[in-house]
Amino acid sequence: MPRTPFLAALAVALVVATPATALADAQGATIDKTGWWNRANAPAATPAGPVTVPPPPGVPAGDLAVGRFGSETTAIAAVGIQPDEGPGATVESFTLTLREDPDAQANRGMEDAALLACPIVSFWAGGENGAWDTAPEFDCALASAPGTRDEDGTWVFDLAAIGAVWFDEFGTVRPDGVALVPDPDAEPSSFQVVWRGGDDIDVVLQATPGPEADDPFASPAIPPDAPVDAGLRSGPSGGGSSLFSPPRITAPPAIPPAAAPDLGAGEGAEADDDEPLESAAPAAGARPRPSKAGDLVGNWQAPSFLLVPVVLAVLLAMSYWLGPAGQPSTVDRRGGVSRALAARPRTPRS
Repeated sequence: MPRTPFLAALAVALVVATPATALADAQGATIDKTGWWNRANAPAATPAGPVTVPPPPGVPAGDLAVGRFGSETTAIAAVGIQPDEGPGATVESFTLTLREDPDAQANRGMEDAALLACPIVSFWAGGENGAWDTAPEFDCALASAPGTRDEDGTWVFDLAAIGAVWFDEFGTVRPDGVALVPDPDAEPSSFQVVWRGGDDIDVVLQATPGPEADDPFASPAIPPDAPVDAGLRSGPSGGGSSLFSPPRITAPPAIPPAAAPDLGAGEGAEADDDEPLESAAPAAGARPRPSKAGDLVGNWQAPSFLLVPVVLAVLLAMSYWLGPAGQPSTVDRRGGVSRALAARPRTPRS
């Protein structure tokens, strides 16, 4: 079999297998999806189910359409863009280029069209002739890029301001593409612009990467001349460093005792009668003698305790002989026999 027909058939098969909506090879960013939405496509509920409005005539498959009738927007488009750089990057240049489809019969009033590219702030999915209520949300107040048209139908949007919003580290909008919409501040007019999709869309981004974020879990570097007791030791052996190592606590410095005042210039020096003498400070380490001031028992001498029983005996004897009233008792304190004889009745003598 000749090789030439075989190679030709293989080339034709590859072309046929390639999707017609293949996206262009972008520089510094990736185009991941496209879509456009038609205001007239508002599915109506019927007994047989919702009815979808077919695309308007004159918009070829795979193209993107944006339109306006008077002051009302009739169609919007969107291009999904994913930059290669992340938050903190600085935009040098950022452009989006689209080209009108000369075969689209729906093109009209392109020369007077005023269009904006605005950042998308909601989730969206690509498609053609999408239902109007599924169109993505966008915010032109954050940033916007007006489109400029050349005579050959090429539109260029400078997206530098939108890129700055995407790369803002403290911003709330992350890259998910731009919406292509009629300028709401432009004079009312009627137009419709149809762009070719697929590889006819170009995006070029040149940006300087931002600084690398510090790893919050990385251990801090220890300088070679760091002191041993810097609180960075970890474990009983003291090797390594850790952010969670407790600081080493050292004992406070010792305070020397106060020096005794000099009471004289030399031996035999007499103290001045007009100046009171100050007591010398106790020697360092001397234990002060405890005081018993106010302790009655503690001030007694040891032999004094021998007199306690004698005093108690005298007090008991005095209370016995004096009685409760403190007077000598007149009761006849006789023995048991005397009391028995006194108790016997006496009989008179005859």
